[in-house]
Amino acid sequence: MFAHHLRSAIEAAPRITLPAITAQLWKAFGEGHVSEAEAEALSALIEARQALRSPEPGGSTGPINPDAPQDRPRSPRTGRNGSRPRTDASLERRRRWAASGRMPPAIAARFTLAEQAVLWAHVRRKIFDVHAATGSALAAEALARIGALYGIERELHGKPPDARTRERQARAKPLAAALKLWAERSLTQLPGRSELAKALRYMLARWPALTRAFDDGRIALDNNAAERALRGVAVGRKNYLFAGSDLGAERAATFYTLIETAKLNRIDPEAYLRDVLTRIADHPAKRLADLLPWNWTPAQPAVQAA
Repeated sequence: MFAHHLRSAIEAAPRITLPAITAQLWKAFGEGHVSEAEAEALSALIEARQALRSPEPGGSTGPINPDAPQDRPRSPRTGRNGSRPRTDASLERRRRWAASGRMPPAIAARFTLAEQAVLWAHVRRKIFDVHAATGSALAAEALARIGALYGIERELHGKPPDARTRERQARAKPLAAALKLWAERSLTQLPGRSELAKALRYMLARWPALTRAFDDGRIALDNNAAERALRGVAVGRKNYLFAGSDLGAERAATFYTLIETAKLNRIDPEAYLRDVLTRIADHPAKRLADLLPWNWTPAQPAVQAA
């Protein structure tokens, strides 16, 4: 059903909207709503639609038959019982698809560095749950070692990315390397099926993605702040489940961003948006940056913080 909806959208949409549709395909494939065979067929159709108006090397714009056989590697299968894949499995499937060189460019462009960085909060939560349930001394030590990384991160809060990179490499990266060695040794002391062993294996299996933040100051150790900011959206999502169109969803995301950014700058979002929407029609286009929350000065008396 979902694949049929996407196919209809691809066939009816103008070429300029195909990137947005490929994003839907990427999300649907990752979440298991579209099977591997359907994803391959739909991505081939998208490429064909794009090629219909893209010049060929010889200068012509010959059409490509979307039904022609394609030499595409099969994506990793879902579980034997046909159940929806887990999030981590979906991420691995997308990685392998991207590494194959066959992922459509519009989808590959969204498979960014940030998406390949695993959050330390997920690792810590698994270990914390084990410690809360068992009081394990090994779990407590793991939490203390991860806590040391977060302690350094608190000191770096607000610093520019290049400064964070230098400090992380000098201070946090050695601690992370020691944590990895400790986890590998600890696994030899634990039953293979214990919950703590599973948590440590979860961490070690994702080590390159976990440590990517230590080499790039733009990446945070977790996105807890963003998840907290989106909590209101998650709570009310059933009241506004459908955006109506891709453009509507993009506009909603813009407003969510402005509202949460205003809160971060201790500005009342309602007063901020009321003032900006009143002034923006007559505001010089070259000075739109003046209306961003961190630059904004209200036309009326000072607005109380939210």
